[in-house]
Amino acid sequence: MEYNDMSSQRSWGNLGVGFLLGAVVGVAIGMLYAPRAGMETRAMISEKADEVKEKVNEAVDMVKEKASTLRGRSEQAF
Repeated sequence: MEYNDMSSQRSWGNLGVGFLLGAVVGVAIGMLYAPRAGMETRAMISEKADEVKEKVNEAVDMVKEKASTLRGRSEQAF
């Protein structure tokens, strides 16, 4: 039963990563086709990239924390 829980969590994690990646690609394509000057577009891309980087780091930290919690639970079970 624990295996199914871990598999389900992994599935949700993969879904989240896929969604985040799709959103980043969509935003990048949208910005590249937006009618703005090159300098403005590059500045906007840089800002959005920084925001995405921050969100990815937060997501990685959350995944690490959950993995640590699961590792602790599995160690207690055995």
